[in-house]
Amino acid sequence: MAEGEGASDIRKHGLDFSLAQLVFTDPLADTLWDGIVGEEERWRTVGAAMVGGWFKVVVVAHTYPSPDDDTWVHVISLREATAHERRRYEVSHF
Repeated sequence: MAEGEGASDIRKHGLDFSLAQLVFTDPLADTLWDGIVGEEERWRTVGAAMVGGWFKVVVVAHTYPSPDDDTWVHVISLREATAHERRRYEVSHF
């Protein structure tokens, strides 16, 4: 991540990039293919994480830099899920 990217997301969305790690450990998280930008496949993972004593449904945009290693993730951005994304996550899991 370039210096300042995490700070930018904190200012824009009130979320720290370290939160992405919690989203990836959510056993109910859904990862969806999100298209190709340049020559890079983009993915979107929607999952829940504990933030300030409350669960938030969060969307993480990311890539897998090494096609053979899905444990190495490059986080592009994260934000709180929209009402539609949150309902979809809740309905499909609860």
